[in-house]
Amino acid sequence: MPAARKNCHALSDADRPLTHEGIKKFHRAAEGLIRLDPTIDLIFSSPLIRARQTAEILEQYIKAAQGFPLTILISEHFTEPADLKALLTHILDICPAARGIAAIGHEPILSGWVAELCGQGHGSYEMKKGAVAGIELYADISRSFSGRLFMLAQPRVLRMLAR
Repeated sequence: MPAARKNCHALSDADRPLTHEGIKKFHRAAEGLIRLDPTIDLIFSSPLIRARQTAEILEQYIKAAQGFPLTILISEHFTEPADLKALLTHILDICPAARGIAAIGHEPILSGWVAELCGQGHGSYEMKKGAVAGIELYADISRSFSGRLFMLAQPRVLRMLAR
């Protein structure tokens, strides 16, 4: 086993960076996502290093497509105990006019949030590393949230779109 890979496994989960292969794959997935022409105003990320690295890669592609840099906000709401309602309330407080938000985190938290927003049970959606879920979000006056899933693209599909 190469020394770099051995050292990577010695790190805690929170400190483990993306692998070279993971970086390469996400660059291709981000290229594919941009072909779908998403409108993204803000990127929220888990504080774990892999999520932050993923957010930085995504920001590069969105900046090139939209012509302006985005802010990446690091949020503790992505770590256990993960709190979807607190994250969504925070997003509405700081950016109420956002048309599109990218949330970059970890499994099983993200697929659980997709299921929760769309009224499904946990385990209803499979989200591989680099998958994208598009959700039309609804919030009522009491800040009760629900959503409608309009897209779930696995990273393999996004990478195919990049071709």
